[in-house]
Amino acid sequence: MESTTIPNTFDYVVVGGGTAGCVIAARLTENPLVTVCIIEAGGDATSDIGTMVPGFAIKNLGDPKLDWNFRSTPQTNLNHRELLLNRGKALGGSSMQGKLHVTSAEPLMELTIESFGSLGWNWNSLLPYFKKSETFTVLEDDEIRFGVKFDPQYHGSEGPLQRSLPKWTSTLDKPFRQALESFGIKYSHENNGGDNSGIWTASLTVHPTEAVRSSSATAYHLPNKSRSNLHTIVDAHATRVLFEKDKKDGKLIASGVEYSKNGSLHSIQASKEVILCAGSFQTPQLLELSGIGNKDALESHGINVLHELSGVGENLPEVDESIETLEILSDPERAAQEWKLFQESKQGILTATPISMFAFLPVKDFVQSNLVLEASEAFKINDPIKAKALSVQKAWVKDSQIPHLEISPCAFHLPVQGKAPEPGKRYFSLFVAILHPFSRGTVHIDSANPLKPPSINLNVFDNDVDLNMMVEAIRFGRKVAQQAPFASIIRKEVLPGPEVTSDVEIKEWIKSTVQTVFHPIGTASLLPFEDGGVVDPNLRVYGTENLRVVDASILPIQISAHPQGTIYAIAEKGADIIKNT
Repeated sequence: MESTTIPNTFDYVVVGGGTAGCVIAARLTENPLVTVCIIEAGGDATSDIGTMVPGFAIKNLGDPKLDWNFRSTPQTNLNHRELLLNRGKALGGSSMQGKLHVTSAEPLMELTIESFGSLGWNWNSLLPYFKKSETFTVLEDDEIRFGVKFDPQYHGSEGPLQRSLPKWTSTLDKPFRQALESFGIKYSHENNGGDNSGIWTASLTVHPTEAVRSSSATAYHLPNKSRSNLHTIVDAHATRVLFEKDKKDGKLIASGVEYSKNGSLHSIQASKEVILCAGSFQTPQLLELSGIGNKDALESHGINVLHELSGVGENLPEVDESIETLEILSDPERAAQEWKLFQESKQGILTATPISMFAFLPVKDFVQSNLVLEASEAFKINDPIKAKALSVQKAWVKDSQIPHLEISPCAFHLPVQGKAPEPGKRYFSLFVAILHPFSRGTVHIDSANPLKPPSINLNVFDNDVDLNMMVEAIRFGRKVAQQAPFASIIRKEVLPGPEVTSDVEIKEWIKSTVQTVFHPIGTASLLPFEDGGVVDPNLRVYGTENLRVVDASILPIQISAHPQGTIYAIAEKGADIIKNT
């Protein structure tokens, strides 16, 4: 509960009330004898219409009340552009801001994590936690409507998070699917059972009858916030972890957290553990501000090195008028009709996102030239911290089962700098993303001032594999758009434009427009210490006691899925690890 009289000591202090943090706090406080305090820099947006209505999901990107609005450093290979890096800033974190898609990771991805030396982190151990987190509701006509057949062994029926199939889908989906099927790509009737490849309909974290967003804030925090053993401090920016030294062996013992609220510094004590759930950008920043990380990075900002841990902050990898797109909401009369439809019957475009179908494709399904394979073979790995993951990725390029391309039809004009949609016209965008880029970036403190954002260098396209693969992705997107029946609904290619044809021209266009998919991982990796790991299989930070990390930053390699579902599973598993310690 929120209170003006917060006790000074709790058993557990959770830093970050985001996707993972709310899960951890809710699960730990199931024991009435355990006390937990969440420190969250944002506020509570669970009653905000713009956040809760699925059709408004994209509107919240960039809102400073809900978004950290991080920016990357100028990217050398993107004409020195800075990239906007949206991250959720509120209870629920990015689960309150994202586009609501949820999928399970593939067994091979998680088996790879275990093979890196993290025993117990595999498909079989995580599947029960995927199921524990969710209630997946399939309405009576869903299987017929979408042509799917879900296997209950892969889905939960009693978890807090609500998951369902979209009530509204874009009319782009059917011709998109048919175009891909004409290339021999299969539609998946169950994409949660360990194989994400092929075409599939997205399931959403949306309540099946209320048609509102389900997030860690609404599913885990809101129902439990009145517990007397759960306290939440919002609008509080964590500044550092407090440590004591063990008198016997000198090991660092996390004893509490310092935070800034209303311009003043405060501290709170943790008698058992401090649990960092601040995400892939701010977890490494907080570790460094607390004296844990790369010695050079810390000393350059005058921070006393309490424990050198070199892996901290590393490893960061126009439409026909019969088509309904988000542009219809620019008509006030139609917007009012859709709002009335949503309020009265929970139907219409506002009940879902403008992206409802995806295809995840291995290299063999979209790459036509030899440039990608040649660049992959020539790729050299010099950094021991990144060597394991990148050596595995080299093998994946040739693997016919590992998806490398995500492609989906978006029923709106994706934002592109310098190109706004024209009033009265309707657009769709083909979204393409490389799932396993070879580039590795960093997140490090840019100042000893904890309120200043970290320095985030993505190192985009620092190798030929990623850039050549993106060129192939653009060419494949055009191939899909030119294939019947998809081609029949397109009047004009707006971007890149029909005049952009050569590899050189496509590369230049990519460099001037490419963005990220907002799925950062890996900056506090679950790896052996000698391989640059930051946390061990029990999620403890090496060299410390009573300090754990439970968020996306522990994933040492990118998964072939949107990470939201995996983060819930990590948090559920992490809660059990903590309980059993």
